Amino acid sequence: MSTIPYITQKLRALARVIEKPSLLRIRNQGVLLDVFEKIDLKWLHDARFATLLDIGAAVGEFSLAAKAAWPDIKIFAFEPIPASFAQLQQNLSKLPGCEAINVALGEKRGEVSFEQSTATDSSSLLKMADTHKKAFPHSAKTQTITVQLERLDDISARLNVIDPVFIKIDVQGYESKVLEGGEQTIGRAKVVIVETSFEPLYEGQDLFPQIYQYFSDRGFAFRGVLDQIRQPSDDRVLQVDAIFVRN
Repeated sequence: MSTIPYITQKLRALARVIEKPSLLRIRNQGVLLDVFEKIDLKWLHDARFATLLDIGAAVGEFSLAAKAAWPDIKIFAFEPIPASFAQLQQNLSKLPGCEAINVALGEKRGEVSFEQSTATDSSSLLKMADTHKKAFPHSAKTQTITVQLERLDDISARLNVIDPVFIKIDVQGYESKVLEGGEQTIGRAKVVIVETSFEPLYEGQDLFPQIYQYFSDRGFAFRGVLDQIRQPSDDRVLQVDAIFVRN
């Protein structure tokens, strides 16, 4: 990380805390303010979520922000990478009603090969496509590890998932397989935020039109994006965190 962007980021965070002092308490809890402020919205608070399923939780940035936004929410956070899972467990260990689960989610169950990238957030059950490697060459190097794969519906049946349900899916191209294995659970969700791409970043992944159609067919409306990633060379949008709300 270069010094100037780092200093700029720190100054922006300081400015937000000065403008809204209550954010200081949130930041001191280890919550990333950028993530917290994206979900600390009235319409999401009005949904009165009881359970968050954080699928592809990494080290828990989204879960921590959600717990800060909705202190009473129950969180089940799923992460297959061992090192990330260890950090996730540590980050959630002192928060009531939070459970970290060391599995990947998909369309079947069993041990499967997983492509762990040097840029951990780019790791996937799918092989990385050339578009991804060219756009983000620092993430191109991977090693294959073995992880446990489960179906969302199977594992949800063993958990105390209480409605209304909020689901966040960030699985680097494996979104449609998570949906395939979670039909019943997805049907219970009030809001789903799912990372989806406009160009193939992983081999064999479904793109935004297929993900949009899945939710549209099941009574969800597309309500915009929470965040987006651009191609560094020309700024075109490659990927978004799409918001789907059940009608």
